[in-house]
Amino acid sequence: IVLIQAKALPQLLESPSIDINPIIEIMGTSIANINQTAEQQVKAHLDKHQKNGLEKWISDGQGYIESDNCPFCDQSLEGVEIIQAYQSYFNQEYRGLKSDVARLGSLINQVCSDGIIDRLKTRCETTNAVIGGWQEHLEIAYPIFNEAEARGALSNIRCILETLKQQKECNLLESVDIAEQSNQIHDEWQVIINAVNSCNDNINSALQQITQYKESLGGLNIGLLEQQIKELELVKIRFSAHTIDLFNQLDTSKQAES
Repeated sequence: IVLIQAKALPQLLESPSIDINPIIEIMGTSIANINQTAEQQVKAHLDKHQKNGLEKWISDGQGYIESDNCPFCDQSLEGVEIIQAYQSYFNQEYRGLKSDVARLGSLINQVCSDGIIDRLKTRCETTNAVIGGWQEHLEIAYPIFNEAEARGALSNIRCILETLKQQKECNLLESVDIAEQSNQIHDEWQVIINAVNSCNDNINSALQQITQYKESLGGLNIGLLEQQIKELELVKIRFSAHTIDLFNQLDTSKQAES
């Protein structure tokens, strides 16, 4: 009974949390102090070509200009009005925002890490192993963590954030309103929390069964149980094949003497 009382108990799953505030902050950042003339020239150039990602391509290209000649065609850039507009438009503040946007990928990976679901799955498996150790005493239902549903919700959150990331990359200077997407992310995250809560409900039921069983053991008379066990062992010996054979031999001997 002492060993039973000392057996490990199943542990609840820890509900994970999500923090998309750093992503929201970057999405909501805009730059207002761009030279208006330079902005008009650059925007007109971008509108003329209508290519997705062109602004990022041009911005990246500024890092390759190391002389007065174009690194692409080797023609002189001196006095080229659009190049001067680029230099004003893609200023230090722009580069800072661009650097922040480049961090979005790693931030999204942190928020949507597969490790979140992996840890919940592992914890549930460990809990089931503990419950398995109680099955010799009780019939306990094993908790179930809906891994597929949780992974699907996490995947949906990643898709939402990746779409917003692409939108921000294509419109770097503009603030991206993600109020609607925030609600969608909250709903998807709630799916994961619901899976955790459902599993924890089952674990709590198992804990209640185990607790009641342990309490029932506390009311037993240990001395009486030990005496009953000894009596049962004696009865078992009395009716064993060897003991019965000895009694048969004794009876045969008595009959022979008479």
